[in-house]
Amino acid sequence: MLEYDLEREASAVLVLGMHRSGTSALAGMIEQAGALGPLTPLPPNDANPKGYIESKKIMIFNDRLLAKMNSNWDDPLSSTKALSKNYRLTSKDYRDAADILRSEFLDARLFVLKDPRICRLLPFWTKALAKLEINTLPVLTVRNPLEVASSLRTRDGMSTAHALLLWLRHTLDAEYYSRKIPRSVNTFEDLLSNPTQVIQNIKASLDSDSGLFNPSNSVTDFVSEDLRHERSSVQHLTNSPQTALWVRRCYEAMCQISSAPASEEARSVLDEIREQFDNACLLLRPLLETAYGATNH
Repeated sequence: MLEYDLEREASAVLVLGMHRSGTSALAGMIEQAGALGPLTPLPPNDANPKGYIESKKIMIFNDRLLAKMNSNWDDPLSSTKALSKNYRLTSKDYRDAADILRSEFLDARLFVLKDPRICRLLPFWTKALAKLEINTLPVLTVRNPLEVASSLRTRDGMSTAHALLLWLRHTLDAEYYSRKIPRSVNTFEDLLSNPTQVIQNIKASLDSDSGLFNPSNSVTDFVSEDLRHERSSVQHLTNSPQTALWVRRCYEAMCQISSAPASEEARSVLDEIREQFDNACLLLRPLLETAYGATNH
């Protein structure tokens, strides 16, 4: 075991992305490259045969935290900002998060932290990590929202409209609250077509001179086109009558950021969409809660 104190200096690669967007594959690649995964990961299943690289303890903690905020994992109505108004975080919340980090990652100098719920709890987790003097590198992955919706329909029976709104909520909040931190943004297509380059890009973004993160050919063992059961092109997204303009424009802007991280044009588009979407959620909340079964606020 590494002789390293989690509270002195460490780095967390924080994988962010909507459910069914390739976050598990990305986290697995990062683990193969040298980051420590959780000690109690969710087990593989038919929906994710290679495993989730996701802490069961952290998932349970996040579900409980969302419940305190009058929300849940499949609630597209509440923005991260709205969640913070529903519940005042306490010192105990941060202590509990610190205890879980210690138990899951021990004294690792570099570890990978992944749970799609963190997209909506990002300010909390970045602060929790900062309190432990842990450097944070957000790594975002974005997938065609129609593919995500198809996957969620297969796994959970979720309607396309619900899934697209959920994709929009996770993507907008993860992008906005990771802006001020050095980060890496990748598309699901890049993840499958050139995984080694994705890992190289992440390594270049790590603000560390340690030799712990070592991309190698083994990272490709965790990704395969065979795992891609849903396929939708950008043209399908553009032509789909079920896809709102917000969703199409958000996906286009995120793809732009993946190739041009400093794009002010893309950020401006995302800010506009986020403001409109948040205002619409406030206005239409009663109707949407009935339609999608989200928690009553």
